[in-house]
Amino acid sequence: MSRKGKKIDGGFVALPHNLIESEAYKFLSAIAKLAYTYFKRDVRNGHQTEVVLTFGQAQKYGVCNSPTTFSKAKQELVKHGLL
Repeated sequence: MSRKGKKIDGGFVALPHNLIESEAYKFLSAIAKLAYTYFKRDVRNGHQTEVVLTFGQAQKYGVCNSPTTFSKAKQELVKHGLL
């Protein structure tokens, strides 16, 4: 059996099962989940504890186009203890 579809080049962002099964993650909006993935993408090694995603980066990555929406997504992530 062969795989069909397009290959995705590059790295990946691991989201542990216990995270995606957690109540905190389940209650996030779709935009907050996407923003969280890009926040995690910024972590380069196990020693880095701070992550940064600017509104400009969020626009570039297609997370959102509104600063208000971006701010709400960050507030959700903080509220649920993910940032």
